[in-house]
Amino acid sequence: MTRPDARPSAPAPTAGGVARRALTTLLAKEASLWRRGHAWWSQPVLFVGLTVAALALPLVALRDVFAAEPGGVTAGAASVVSGLLTTGAALAAVLWFQNTLIGERQSGTAAWILSKPVPRWTVPAAKFIVHGGLVSLSAVILPGLAAWGVLRAALPSAPDPGPYLAALAVLVLHTLVYAAATLALGAWTDVRGLVVALPLASLLGGDLILSLVPQAAQVTPWLLGRGAGLLMQGAPFPVPTALAATAVLAVALLGLAMAAFGRRDL
Repeated sequence: MTRPDARPSAPAPTAGGVARRALTTLLAKEASLWRRGHAWWSQPVLFVGLTVAALALPLVALRDVFAAEPGGVTAGAASVVSGLLTTGAALAAVLWFQNTLIGERQSGTAAWILSKPVPRWTVPAAKFIVHGGLVSLSAVILPGLAAWGVLRAALPSAPDPGPYLAALAVLVLHTLVYAAATLALGAWTDVRGLVVALPLASLLGGDLILSLVPQAAQVTPWLLGRGAGLLMQGAPFPVPTALAATAVLAVALLGLAMAAFGRRDL
């Protein structure tokens, strides 16, 4: 006979519910790495400062030189901003992500986390969401908005907000594909030199490859920075297929990171 005060047992958690709770917990863990240190303020200050300082070249120091070029000072300023945010943000993503998985594997933190009811794919997913988002915010969005404010105050023909924001979105995509590439390499190998060298070779050697194989611009992120500079000036993006290809590449690399981390021995 059932006791009068007996309560029905709670339903067993579903796989989806376990994954959601694990991902939420891991997101909070990764975000705490920014809150506990100085990254939450030092990264934005660094990139905003570098971007605003770089604008002194077209706006002050070399204004006459830039004014004599096609597009004038506005085009020169857009080129400076897009170039800095392209290379600087991608470099920040590579350096930030190169140790996220390797460090936790070597310290035993990853094994401890996975001793809990945590699906393996949630570990790289949480790192990509938190660190990819915060690196993009710190190294692209905030310095890009600060640069627009400077241009708005200094030039009578500052970039229109709509195309400028579209250009920042392109630069965020460029940053995220390098974050995903570094994360995937870190899931696959513990050799930090390789994890850093391959994305940097792509970042710094893309122009050389394009000079040999111009058609590669259609399916790689190597022209996204220059295209963002054109968008800032109100011109159309030169290679639209590169946007779709880069987005697909970022998703594929994130999937590879999840799959590789799922199969690695910790």
